[in-house]
Amino acid sequence: MTGSVAGVRNAAALEPWYGAVRGRANTPANAWVFADSIGEGVWVSAPIYQNRWLAKLQTLLRAWHPTPGLGAGGVGFMPAYYADALISDETTRTGGGTFQETSWIWGPGGRCLLVPGTSTGTVTYPAQTITSFRVWHGKNNFLGGQGAAIVDGVTQVTTMNGSAAAKSDGHFQDYTVTPGSHTVAVKCTTAGSAFPLNGVQFFNGDETRGIQIWDATHSGMNATHLTQSSLDPMYQLLGVVKPRLIMLALGTNDRAGYTVGDYLTNIAANVSRIATAMSGVTYTLFLIGGYEPGAAPTATPGKWAQMMAGLSDMAVGNVAYASVQPPWPELRADGSTNAGLMFEASNPVHLTSAGATLYAEVIADALRLPESRRPSTRRSTYLPGPPKVVFS
Repeated sequence: MTGSVAGVRNAAALEPWYGAVRGRANTPANAWVFADSIGEGVWVSAPIYQNRWLAKLQTLLRAWHPTPGLGAGGVGFMPAYYADALISDETTRTGGGTFQETSWIWGPGGRCLLVPGTSTGTVTYPAQTITSFRVWHGKNNFLGGQGAAIVDGVTQVTTMNGSAAAKSDGHFQDYTVTPGSHTVAVKCTTAGSAFPLNGVQFFNGDETRGIQIWDATHSGMNATHLTQSSLDPMYQLLGVVKPRLIMLALGTNDRAGYTVGDYLTNIAANVSRIATAMSGVTYTLFLIGGYEPGAAPTATPGKWAQMMAGLSDMAVGNVAYASVQPPWPELRADGSTNAGLMFEASNPVHLTSAGATLYAEVIADALRLPESRRPSTRRSTYLPGPPKVVFS
């Protein structure tokens, strides 16, 4: 049993995650992040997959807990597209046909790209230094097609089946390559059909070890979305990945359109549904209390505090809670307290790259192994004052 961690409510719930990190030399310590546009990376500098807080969290945890015999590792899971129109996809689409972005069915965070079955329709990822990669996909009961991977322009022999009698998820195909830099693409090989591509997971010696953060973000996501029956396939995928840590960072999109009671009821439903999907797995559910955005024109004063208080009260059993505010400043509509952390000059909601760094630091401080903690006098690069987190 660990000691308490200041700022974390029910820190004992972190034990399954700690166990996974301690065993990272033999089994991957997988962490899955449900989050909205703040997590997806709206307005952080390119490349998004390296500069949003999820990526920086992965970098920090790997640096603090290096895996013996492993270097930096691969970038991990990259989605086929970003849900927010403000973000330029880091995949490129070429060829004919219609690429359909589907939401709230397949894929981590309910994002899946239906790749058209034409001779030239292709989704290409930025080049990565890898030893292998894994293509994750769903299956569709309506015009689901076959998929094929392409490495450096060469179509691979092993194909993937994207068709089934009912919609399902959690399917994947592994491909091994000569270690080095490679460009990976995916296409559909069945004319008149579409291949449901969730994304590609890139490995660099960390296929069976290390720390890996899963991107299950979706711009616009609120707690209601995760209660939808249409997401049954995505929860199948969650049960296949079996992460030892699931983070839930929601609330920004709930504060105006829902009552406090609605929000907490939906979060409770999320907790229950996750538990069903993760049946038989010992895991930590980590509820993240976010910062209150600087503008909530339709929200009742004090509503955010009530939402976060209710979220904190759910930290029992395998559920832990921590807030990023403090150290986050109280954001104002005029942007006067942004401190370089927020992108919008007024009505601040989204992070700058500096904000993503601080957000990742706060979460990483809570998730690092207790035995790695040291008394710290480090002050935030961005905010004056005492250390962000003080550990007992």
